[in-house]
Amino acid sequence: MAGRNKHTWITEEDAKLIEVFLELNVSGKYGGADNGFKHGYLKAVQQLLDIRLPNSGLKAEPHIKSRMKTWKNHFNIMRDMAYGTNTSGFGWDTDKCYVTADAEVWDEYIKSHKGAACFRDKPFPQFDNLCKIFGKDRATGHGATNLGEDVTEETQRNSSVDVEGLKEIVEETQQIARVDSKRKRPPTDDTVSSYKEAAKEMKETFKEFLRILKSTLCTFCIRHSYVF
Repeated sequence: MAGRNKHTWITEEDAKLIEVFLELNVSGKYGGADNGFKHGYLKAVQQLLDIRLPNSGLKAEPHIKSRMKTWKNHFNIMRDMAYGTNTSGFGWDTDKCYVTADAEVWDEYIKSHKGAACFRDKPFPQFDNLCKIFGKDRATGHGATNLGEDVTEETQRNSSVDVEGLKEIVEETQQIARVDSKRKRPPTDDTVSSYKEAAKEMKETFKEFLRILKSTLCTFCIRHSYVF
């Protein structure tokens, strides 16, 4: 069972998931609660992700739940090092998106924080967006395991919840998707036929214009004795 539920996230899926969370935060419908997300957010995330990645098969549980738990743990590790009140010698490179520190600082820190070792000199490009997504509940950088409990409880509630405001957001996203689809849609046979007919009419009109112009020029030249 666990093998079937395991999913390896690709860059595009990560980007779309972050995009959905940022959209929900901007909408104000699911962000801002004490634990970072309001009731119903997982269902909203899944439905919006279905629109952006219609063939991904990603579900609130286990896929989105697991990914968010991983991101939250990684985010907490990085934030504690870069901005934590009990760490010194660390900094944050905004251009390269990774934590900076001297080798001695890293070596000492990893002795008591094994989970931080994999982030040594490794970029974490999602960090800035995750700061916006996780918000004030991660302001102190503590409680890295809380999300797993929050998501489990949230997923259980989602089975019967009618999410307030979700319909409006989904309809907006679907409308944008339909517009994009129309822009990319190839011309139909009727459209091609219409183009050909219009081109034919323009050709005939231009030929008639040239005929009239030629006749007018000939008349003008005869009257004024011009010779070519």
